[in-house]
Amino acid sequence: DIERAALGVDIGSVSTKAALVTEINGKFHVLASYYRRTDGDPLAAVRDTLSKIHEQIKRKGYRIGKISAATTGSGRYLTGDYIGADLIRNEITAQASGALSYADDVDTIFEIGGQDSKYIRLDGDVIIDFEMNKACAAGTGAFLEKQAERLGIPLEDFGDRALANTRPPELDWTCTVFSESAMVYYQQNNVPVEDLAAGICLASVKNYLHKNVANREIGKKIAFQGAVAFNKGMVAAFESVLGRKIVVPPYPHLTGAIGAARLAYIANPEQPNFRGFDAIAEASYEIRSFECKGCSNRCDVNTFQMHGGPKYFYNDRCEKYSAVHKKNLGAHLPDLFAEREKMMMEAYVGQSPAGAPRIGIPRGLMFSEYFPLFKAFFTELGFEVVTSDPTNKRIIEMGLEVAIGEPCFPFKVAHGHFMDLIEKGVDIIFAPGIISTEQPNPHLRQAQTCPYLQAAPEVIASAVGITERGIRYLTPRLHFKRGRKHLERVFTQVARDLGKSPSEAKAALEVGLETLHEFRRRVEKRGAEVLANLPSNQVAFVVIGRPYTLWDPALNMDIGKKIQDLGILAIPQDFLPLEAADISDVWPNAYSRQIQKKLMAARLIRQDPRLRAVVLTYFACGPDSFGNPFFKDEIGEPCYIMQIDEHTADAGVITRIEAFADTACKTVAKKLEQIRSTDTPITSLGDKRIWIPYMNESARLLAAVMRAYGINADVLPRSPDPGMNLARRAISEDVCLPALVTTEDMLYRTTQPDFDPKNEAFFQGNSEGPCRFGMYSMLQRRIFDKMGLEDVDIVTLGSISEHGGLGTMFALLAWDAFVTHDLLFKMMLRTRPYERNSGDSEALFEQYVQRLIRMIPAHRKRLESNKLAALFNTKHLEEFEELLRRAQQDFARIPVRNEDRPLVGVVGEFYVRLDAVANQDILKKLEAEGAETWLAPATEFFGYVNYLGRMLSKDRLKDCGLSGSELKEFITRSINVRLAFKDEHALYHASTPFLEDRYDIGPDEVIREGSKYVNYNFGGEAICSMGKSEDFAKRGLDGIVSVIPFNCMPGNTVTALSQALRRRHNNIPFLNLDYDGFVDASRDAKIVNFMWQVKERHAGRKAEREQDIAEHLSDVTSAV
Repeated sequence: DIERAALGVDIGSVSTKAALVTEINGKFHVLASYYRRTDGDPLAAVRDTLSKIHEQIKRKGYRIGKISAATTGSGRYLTGDYIGADLIRNEITAQASGALSYADDVDTIFEIGGQDSKYIRLDGDVIIDFEMNKACAAGTGAFLEKQAERLGIPLEDFGDRALANTRPPELDWTCTVFSESAMVYYQQNNVPVEDLAAGICLASVKNYLHKNVANREIGKKIAFQGAVAFNKGMVAAFESVLGRKIVVPPYPHLTGAIGAARLAYIANPEQPNFRGFDAIAEASYEIRSFECKGCSNRCDVNTFQMHGGPKYFYNDRCEKYSAVHKKNLGAHLPDLFAEREKMMMEAYVGQSPAGAPRIGIPRGLMFSEYFPLFKAFFTELGFEVVTSDPTNKRIIEMGLEVAIGEPCFPFKVAHGHFMDLIEKGVDIIFAPGIISTEQPNPHLRQAQTCPYLQAAPEVIASAVGITERGIRYLTPRLHFKRGRKHLERVFTQVARDLGKSPSEAKAALEVGLETLHEFRRRVEKRGAEVLANLPSNQVAFVVIGRPYTLWDPALNMDIGKKIQDLGILAIPQDFLPLEAADISDVWPNAYSRQIQKKLMAARLIRQDPRLRAVVLTYFACGPDSFGNPFFKDEIGEPCYIMQIDEHTADAGVITRIEAFADTACKTVAKKLEQIRSTDTPITSLGDKRIWIPYMNESARLLAAVMRAYGINADVLPRSPDPGMNLARRAISEDVCLPALVTTEDMLYRTTQPDFDPKNEAFFQGNSEGPCRFGMYSMLQRRIFDKMGLEDVDIVTLGSISEHGGLGTMFALLAWDAFVTHDLLFKMMLRTRPYERNSGDSEALFEQYVQRLIRMIPAHRKRLESNKLAALFNTKHLEEFEELLRRAQQDFARIPVRNEDRPLVGVVGEFYVRLDAVANQDILKKLEAEGAETWLAPATEFFGYVNYLGRMLSKDRLKDCGLSGSELKEFITRSINVRLAFKDEHALYHASTPFLEDRYDIGPDEVIREGSKYVNYNFGGEAICSMGKSEDFAKRGLDGIVSVIPFNCMPGNTVTALSQALRRRHNNIPFLNLDYDGFVDASRDAKIVNFMWQVKERHAGRKAEREQDIAEHLSDVTSAV
């Protein structure tokens, strides 16, 4: 006889588990259990599972006095109603309870199930941190089952086969698709099944540790739970990677159910709700669904009803039906999200005249930040403002259908808002490219928006065909940071374009700005009231996100309501007094305005014991891949970062929020440790050795230039690990490949026995946005500090115009060396595909690079001995010019084959384009497929940055007046542009006739050509790639390849715009390739397919030329 027991049911999308437990002598024992597949019918699976439990009880002769019950898993609510559960608990809490049921000293849990995985950190019996996998299924049971099938081995043998490995390959573990592609590659190369099985286990473990554990603490005793723990290969892989012992519980596949049962047993309700095994087995139920037409979301609402019982509703987003049976713990709390929405939409109350032209403004992008201004401005001018509908299922589907490439989810949805306006038949669409927002803090130099926002007008117009539809399109560029004069200039031009006078524009703008100011003042005032009235013992969740997600319930899964349903106040970040937190002491170069606001919120939350953070982020959000780690550093306590994409489901969000509530409401201690992200000026290094990360041979030249200026510089040796595991262990987010590669090489150097942290430093480039490049040094500084390498300096040259304090001559010396290098490299590319003796071209190129390096000290002396004016005659280049003349003669002597090859241009992100390791030898692969290549030069980006800086400086002079600093920058940049142009032209002339037809257009032409596709105010590499691609196409090249890091935002912009370029140039073959550091068989297949198109185009054009010549000769003959 057993006095009482508890039943736990864990219902998931893949499997259904149940366990009946009781406590004997202080230990929990499993009386009966069952595990089966859910097979798409959760209630049938639960009924069958409980019948099996009942059979075991009867067979074992147990007589149980009282049974309570609890449910967990993704189907816990439906199952709870079905069986009459006393408790319904999220999976995190249940898994923690399951671990404590067999070992009370477990402090870390790794749980991997059929479709998801979890990390849980315990302090005693309290959850202090957790994470669930975001959108990636790599390493889960379903993934491993699929790989076992692919390898042709039974799943139960997978672990044993993996243990028999000899040399497992390095598989791409960042994504299931990439892992599978890499495995196909290795299978084709006859890698043994045992090695592949072990490689899959290692890749799955690395994926788990990277995406779930990241930089979180791993305790002393690790429990591995979930059905995947049966796989011995996975256990061994965890132990191998961590160098730690892993504990597998007696029932690893049942720990969720056991944990739920333990919670129900501890709760010990006096009158359990459990219906009983017989009642469940005999009861009939009905499940139906209907489409709710109450709003544009058109939810498919599911209903569940047991015979004679109440009807339960699920899947209605607004809870119009399900709220009837749901206990709303937050009904008394204010809905601050709805309050702000009302304030925004009602900020301006003016009316447009009847029959006024209709201007459409899409919801999305920066709508929620500036709509009061835009509505007031256009209404005052006599137009009717029409907005797209609030985001709904239809708009999401339209956006996903037309968006090109793989940008973030909110940007895809923004396309749908433009489509909605088109359907509404508006006369005009207003879609400004907002480059910067206001910047109240004088210590923060920039306030950049996301690169996607800056390029949005062109990218979305290209995708949805706005101009082709005959809709007028207004796309001014707005730099709110520049202030009132700039806004007057831009909005006056907008008004002129609409037939209005400058005086009308100024008056309308005055109303608009006052409307915006009053709206923001009201939000600030309401936020102050909320914080003042929040009791000292009450916890509130601050929801942090970008404006286009924070204020859109369809994009943020209605997170505010889900939080408040738990009885916790949800406070949007803009209700905090953000500007009261000056983050410039730690984050002076946090140039992204949204990252600034995120870090400001983190500091305020860290200082307030009542506040906790829930952070919204999205797959492929570039800034957040850096901003989220910075946020965690700044806040110094557990927070919940919720990654969303188009596949995110309500059930998963609810689970995470419930689990975070269990954690956050028990966490009270707040750490206030000092952190830093700043770099070290190069002029303060003294005798320290500075390591320059390798990209191509120009890194050797930069080191030589620095040595010429007395800096102890050398090229950083490459890490021998192609998987970059040192960097991937240190970086938890999906940062771009150049950040990974340079971090890997730096960390590898720190592992060497002769490394001296007090006398070595690492060089890193720098910028002020919008690309993520300027955050590399900040991230690497944080990594080094966490590793205890505080003495190791990260060195930058500061902004481009400052040259690190080394002066204009330093910059000109580097420029001359880089241009000469590019021309030598170009000579090699012209020769290598045709050489008879493999390696001749590369050997000769290396000889000339070494000569160039030896010439640099003397070149510095010539530069320094001249006055600035004398440099314009280019006599200082005589030795470099002679070097190039000799080089072209020597390259011309290399024996070559007489072949006709198509010419392919290669553009793309600066680092990946130039680094053969990062781009996996794309140039040689194209050559192997029959091409000659023309690589956009290394100097392109430097020339572009300098020239664009001059253009923007000129714009700022118009907006800000002739301030001393702006005028000085404009003059300095103008001199630099002129010097660079003259030197580049002279050096190219010295390379002719060998490079007669290989002249690269200057930055002015690059910007002019690129501006056909994207506005020059977008300060990223997209305009360089589009400008050079346009140049390549106009000059008759046969194809173009764009190489970028995976999830590179400027690169993805090029991917989206490349279709327009193809349409403009007779469908020229254009291949977009992204790289993440792993081998991918599909990438090589794309290259082969692309080259087939290139050869077809080349052959066709050649035939056309021959036909033209033949016809011309025929005409001449006839005339004679």
